[in-house]
Amino acid sequence: MSFAQIEMDSAELERVLFNEGDELKRGETIYADFSVPEEQLPAIQERMRNGELNVTAMMPGNPTLSATGKLLFVDNAADTEPAKVALRARFANDDETLWPGETVDVALTLATLTNVVVVPSSAVQLGLAGPLSSLSARISRSNGGS
Repeated sequence: MSFAQIEMDSAELERVLFNEGDELKRGETIYADFSVPEEQLPAIQERMRNGELNVTAMMPGNPTLSATGKLLFVDNAADTEPAKVALRARFANDDETLWPGETVDVALTLATLTNVVVVPSSAVQLGLAGPLSSLSARISRSNGGS
C-alpha cells in the first residue's frame, strides 16, 4: 500500500523581496517554507527528477480556501534533532489568497493514482503479510423457476 500525498503541519509564508524600481504587481509571488520527515527525502527526490511537484497551501480550519504552487527547493541536509528536511514552495498567488507571515497547512503531492480502490483507513487491518482489507457482500440466489 502506498500513499500519494505527504501532509505537513504548517508553513510560514513570506513575500519575495523586491529591489528599488521593481514594479509591484497584483498577486506577487509568495514562498512557503515547511519540512517533512527525512525518510521521505528519497521519494521526493525521485519524483522531482520526473517533473515538478505540486504543493497545496490551505487555510487552517478552511481547507476550501487554498492555493496551488510548485516545489522549488529541497535542502538535502537533514536537521539532526527532529530528523526533518526543509522544503520551499513557490505560489504565483494571482488571486491573493495567501498573505506574508500567515500560517497555512500544506500538502505535497508526490503522485496522483488513477483506477485505484480507496477504502477508509478504519477498514485496513495489519495481517502477517502486511496491510489487508476484506469485502463482505450479500449474494442473492434465484430459486430456479419455483
